[in-house]
Amino acid sequence: MAGDYSVAYDGTNFPNVHKYMVSGLTTALSYRFTVQAINFNGYSEASDPAQFTACASPSLFAVPTMPAVT
Repeated sequence: MAGDYSVAYDGTNFPNVHKYMVSGLTTALSYRFTVQAINFNGYSEASDPAQFTACASPSLFAVPTMPAVT
């Protein structure tokens, strides 16, 4: 898969942050992410890429009904 990677989050000065939510993605497009660790030796090798497709939030669900009770 072709394409360049860009930094979505740099936690260099935030060692207690263990998760990050990427915003601004386009619905129906696929994105690939890798992670790297950093310590006094520098950056680690990047992880294998994980691929995700951005989806729209579900909407317009019918109100639940209870058709029968026995």
